[in-house]
Amino acid sequence: LKLQFLYLIDRISHPPRPRARVKSCVWGACPPLMDPPPPTAAGAAGLTTPSPPTTAEAAAASRRKAKRALSSTATFQRQFAAGGGAGVITKLATAPLERAKVLMQLQGMMGYANKKAKYPSVLSTLMRVSKEEGVSALYKGCGANIVRIAPAYAFKFSLNDQFKKAVSRPGQNGHSLSYVQLISAATVAGGAQTFLTYPLESIRQRLYMSDSLGHQNNKQGGIPACIRRTLAAEGFRGFYKALPVGLATGAPFVGVEMSTYELLMQRLTPRHASQTERVSYAFVFGAAAGLFSQSALYPLDTIWRRMMADGMFLAAPRYSSSLHCLRLTLAEEGLNGLFAGVGANAARAIPAAGIQFMAYDRLKWYFNVDDYD
Repeated sequence: LKLQFLYLIDRISHPPRPRARVKSCVWGACPPLMDPPPPTAAGAAGLTTPSPPTTAEAAAASRRKAKRALSSTATFQRQFAAGGGAGVITKLATAPLERAKVLMQLQGMMGYANKKAKYPSVLSTLMRVSKEEGVSALYKGCGANIVRIAPAYAFKFSLNDQFKKAVSRPGQNGHSLSYVQLISAATVAGGAQTFLTYPLESIRQRLYMSDSLGHQNNKQGGIPACIRRTLAAEGFRGFYKALPVGLATGAPFVGVEMSTYELLMQRLTPRHASQTERVSYAFVFGAAAGLFSQSALYPLDTIWRRMMADGMFLAAPRYSSSLHCLRLTLAEEGLNGLFAGVGANAARAIPAAGIQFMAYDRLKWYFNVDDYD
């Protein structure tokens, strides 16, 4: 009895641990040896416990948090830098085609209107310039173009993004703006960009003028000498020749180009497209928008460039006004005169526009100011 009493005391004070379930039950239908844990609130409601975020989801959430923390000034600065970088990349890639286009536009006013054109096609222009002036001449004016295009594209893209915010209504974002809102914001941005960078455009135009077209300024030492000679011959006003025509050309051109690109990206790009797919969409839609806008406004661009070049360095002017330039061009060269170099422009516009929008899209993503997170 004493031993039994001690045994009971020991079992009460040291209860046995539950044994592990033996897998000998039929189809595992053994009753549990321990009571199951009580159901949680989520389980009682039929909800599943959310799985932890993946690495990609965590990175996207971190980008969104960092983007929301950016001030308006920091966002504009990053957009400005992305636009300038896109301009430099674009112009380095398309400089020879740009010079061929300008030479073909201007040859009609230099005495080639009533005889065989010196530069009849893009390929022949590139080959002739390389033969007469050297391969490096294909990049003549490229330095001035880069100096011009970096701030020009920086202003164009960053101001367009800012003006889109200004015209948006409460609850709207960049993906829900109407075409009227898009083209209004882009046109104002184009006018501001044209005015702010017009002297640089004028310098580039002067450096583009070939020796064979009757101008000797290309032998004067590049950008600094061109600036000095322009100031000495024409004063500061020389840098703003044909400004009204430039504004009438630049503002609608940027308006049509930017709004067409934005509209195509809105309507035809999947909302959750991958980064690789976005690069392809940006290039294709950018090229289409650039080709459409430049082809539609090409006659205005021809008149603008001829008015800029007219009377350069105190040469005798041919045109008294832009309307006189239009009438004289049509009388001497016909409608083809307004579209001189349009083939070179198309060959340049397709890669140039595609590259600029693709580069801006990628640089905005790199600087974390894109619209797609």
